[in-house]
Amino acid sequence: MMIGAISLIMLLAMLLIAPIKYCIIGQRQERSYGEIKVSWLWVVEVCYSYDSQAGFNNYIKLLCKKISFLRRKNKAAAAPKKNFDFKYLLDKAFLKKAIKFFKDLVDHIKPQTFVLTGKIGLDNPFNTAMAIGMLSQINMPGVTIEPIFDEEILEGKLEIRGEVVSGIVLIMFIKFLITQPVRNIVIKLIKNKGEKSYVH
Repeated sequence: MMIGAISLIMLLAMLLIAPIKYCIIGQRQERSYGEIKVSWLWVVEVCYSYDSQAGFNNYIKLLCKKISFLRRKNKAAAAPKKNFDFKYLLDKAFLKKAIKFFKDLVDHIKPQTFVLTGKIGLDNPFNTAMAIGMLSQINMPGVTIEPIFDEEILEGKLEIRGEVVSGIVLIMFIKFLITQPVRNIVIKLIKNKGEKSYVH
């Protein structure tokens, strides 16, 4: 029994530590395409891609078994839901905690690879120069944009790769939930089921 419990704990720890990898690639030229792929170990892979010539190609791969799927059709309009009061989200202490959580989350999931190359030419040289000037203010490594002053053109290539460790995200989320005033807000939401009865 003890061995089984230890094995289960080790398995859960391994799954939480195993990174979820993501990849976004795209190209806008004569033949345009784009692909978003998310994979976790050898167990799951989800891919959503589009090619200007071949169209959509979407699939889920489970344990090396590939399952293609199509875009969902429009569903019948759902019954209107009860309005939800978000006034409590304007609490300064809550906003401060939420902003810190999202900053930490973005810092964790930011890509290890970010490459963007392209050409831009607008309807006149002045607008092209203005666009290049604004893009240069971003000052992101891996971004190379070539200005074209004698042609109206917009093309380029994009590659983004990174990974997310689900265990770290889970710990960050739990720490966010148990801090004040977030904890009190969550408790009140659970008790009141989202009704407009929260009083700060």
